[in-house]
Amino acid sequence: MKILRFSATIRHGLLMPSLILLVILFSLGCGKDKAPAPEIPPAEVETSSLTFNSPIGVEIVGKIINPGGGKITDHGFIYWFTAEDEISKGTKVSLGGEITSGFFTTTINGLKFPEVNGLQALFVAKAYVTDKNGTRYGEIFSSRYNGSIVSSIIPNEGKTGDIIALAGSYKGLKPGDIKITFGGIQTPIKTITDIGVTVEVPTGIPVGHGQTIEVKSSVGSFTSYVSHEFRIWANIKDMNPKFGPINTKIRFTGDNLPASKDAMHVYFEQHSEVTGNSDYDNGFYVGVPGNIMTEKLTLSYKKGNVRAVLPWEFALTPPVIKSISPNPALDLQTVAIQLDNFLYLQRGYNEFSVKVGNFQQWVTANEDGKLIFRLDHNAKYATGNSYPVSITFGPHTVSSSTALTIAKPEATGFSPKAGLPGVPIHITGKFAKGANYIVKFNSSGGVFFDAVSESEIVGRVLMGMEAKTYTLSVSTDAENVLVPGGVFEVLPTRFDAVSPSSATAGSTISITGEGFYNNGSTITANFAGHTAHVNSVTPNKITLVLGNSTPPGTYRIKLDWDNRIYDTGQSITVVR
Repeated sequence: MKILRFSATIRHGLLMPSLILLVILFSLGCGKDKAPAPEIPPAEVETSSLTFNSPIGVEIVGKIINPGGGKITDHGFIYWFTAEDEISKGTKVSLGGEITSGFFTTTINGLKFPEVNGLQALFVAKAYVTDKNGTRYGEIFSSRYNGSIVSSIIPNEGKTGDIIALAGSYKGLKPGDIKITFGGIQTPIKTITDIGVTVEVPTGIPVGHGQTIEVKSSVGSFTSYVSHEFRIWANIKDMNPKFGPINTKIRFTGDNLPASKDAMHVYFEQHSEVTGNSDYDNGFYVGVPGNIMTEKLTLSYKKGNVRAVLPWEFALTPPVIKSISPNPALDLQTVAIQLDNFLYLQRGYNEFSVKVGNFQQWVTANEDGKLIFRLDHNAKYATGNSYPVSITFGPHTVSSSTALTIAKPEATGFSPKAGLPGVPIHITGKFAKGANYIVKFNSSGGVFFDAVSESEIVGRVLMGMEAKTYTLSVSTDAENVLVPGGVFEVLPTRFDAVSPSSATAGSTISITGEGFYNNGSTITANFAGHTAHVNSVTPNKITLVLGNSTPPGTYRIKLDWDNRIYDTGQSITVVR
């Protein structure tokens, strides 16, 4: 029992101190678990800059200004359009959590800006950072693109297919982001870098050679003028034909050909300038000029102050003499050379040089392809002889395979057989129509006869010829051609009467008779040194006016007819 008490006493005596110790230890343990944990500082961020690289591309820079005490789990930017939008409507650009400090950046391209009141909307953005403490934001930045896409265009002129360089700001852009138009016609981007693009002048621009157009550049909703005066030149892609005679119409095909004939000048061999022509049916063409002196022609045209040389040659082909008519031909006769490979232009070059023998003839051309000329009498061609015929046109001189023979005129007869001065004489035979012939009376003197046809010449008996019979002959340089059919009798001129027989000075008087003829001569009468002028001459009457100062008296009337004196046998009395 005593052991148990002891034991019990011992347990009792030891129990209390043990419980007190356990309570203290437990209290200490419980107090340590409930103490507050120390605070972790949050990460901090700022929005550093917002820069437009292009109308649809921006670069945003942020900075971690305090990484905080915990791990950054995300950072980046949030952007939206217009200041009125809420951040909740923005677009998040996450750059992840791999950052502890410093700057971070992102570039956003291909932005699609809404328009607000006709203007491109503001771009609004701010940086953010996220850690255990949540997400914090930098300051809001906003901006609108106000730069220029293109800074220069080189060159500011061109034809379809030419490569044009546009310098400017294209960083972050793709070819599909950019729209370049020439006169409203879009052209694709050929190459692109951050500082420039190249494009090709497109086809279909609705203007002609030398005219100007606008060039525009568009990116997104932003459009800027590249040039207000881009000059378009014709792009000649072909010409036809490429050979032919002088005056050939060369037609051009291609882009932006001239809309008017004066808009483009074409050069042949760098010296012969030709104004082109334009019509609705056939396009633009030029005629090969006649002052060309080479057979192979290089063509060029003006682009401003520069000549653009075409890659083709034009081969000039010579005319061909087909026939000469008539042959034989009379001296002074009109001759026609029929040509092949000849083109006549009403307002073109038709300056031919024609030689018969060594003597040059004056030539005209017609639409039938004929060269017309009258054999020049000054050449002194000998009848019966043949002379080579050659023509020169441009660089070509061609000769006829047949020489031209000179024939003499032929006379077969005449009528009438007699007549007074002024009576027409008709000589038949073979003559050069339109030529003048000299007909001799008894192989002396001569009267001009006109060839009214190829078979007849006509002339008149001259005033003052002696009344008698004459043999007639047609004179040539080599010989006289006798006119068969006998002799011609010149009948005498008669002065029958004067009326009135007396008159005062200044009066008009008439002489009647037969055989009066004036072939353009000057006819006067002289009364004591005072001249009376003849007013008119008909075959039967001469009218003249007495001088105002003719003194009274009776005068014998003598006519001074082309330096020949005719005594009429009539008298006039001048009274007061």
